[in-house]
Amino acid sequence: MPCHIECATCHKKFFKISKMSQTNFVRNSMSKNQTVEKKKSVKSQDADKLLFEKEQLEQENQALRKEIVLLNTKNMDLVKRSAYTERKFVEDFANLQEQVKLNEKQLIESSKKCLEQQKSYAEEVNLVKKLRQENDTLKKLHKKDELSILQRIGCLENEIEQLKLENETLKAQNEDNAEKTTKYKMKLKHAVKIVNELNQLVLQGCHKPEIMYGVVQTDNDKRTILESAQCGDTKNKEFVNSDELLLSDIFFKPKSFGGSELELFNGKSRSS
Repeated sequence: MPCHIECATCHKKFFKISKMSQTNFVRNSMSKNQTVEKKKSVKSQDADKLLFEKEQLEQENQALRKEIVLLNTKNMDLVKRSAYTERKFVEDFANLQEQVKLNEKQLIESSKKCLEQQKSYAEEVNLVKKLRQENDTLKKLHKKDELSILQRIGCLENEIEQLKLENETLKAQNEDNAEKTTKYKMKLKHAVKIVNELNQLVLQGCHKPEIMYGVVQTDNDKRTILESAQCGDTKNKEFVNSDELLLSDIFFKPKSFGGSELELFNGKSRSS
């Protein structure tokens, strides 16, 4: 750049700076005056505030003094109470120590009792196990007995059925025998009747005066033979019933229809 241009620019800058300095001086002087006045007003305001605050602080101090007095009284009460509570705490602590000792003794005794109860409980458990085992064995034996009893009952039922069948067969045989005996009796009665008639005819054909024969009619229209010589006398006459005679008594006895034969015949017929 050329020198005259630089000088011009420098001159302009200096002129501007001088103007600015003048304006700044004026402004600074005015601001100083304003600040002084402001400071005066501020000082007066601060003094008022200080007075007001001082009054407030005095009031607060009075209130605090009263509170301090109250707190001192409360503190004294609390000290008294703390002393009482301390004494009571010491007494309670001693009582608690004694109670703890008693509780320890009771705990030891209860632990001993608990051990004894555990032992007894273990013994009872063992007894229960043994009883269960015995019960199981008894159940098994009972089952075996039941099976044997059931088998025996089955055998007895079979025997009972067989006996029933045999009883039925015996009843049938008895009925058959009863029918046969009735038929036999009818035939026997008929045979005895025929024998009596034949004997009567034979006796009529014989002419022996010492023997007397007689024919007697019974209630059932059955004929009997009286033999006076065999009985000993004609007065002692015995009747022979054809219902109670057997063919063996008729055909195999030497004497026909005596008293002893009748008794024998009666015994046989009753037993049959």
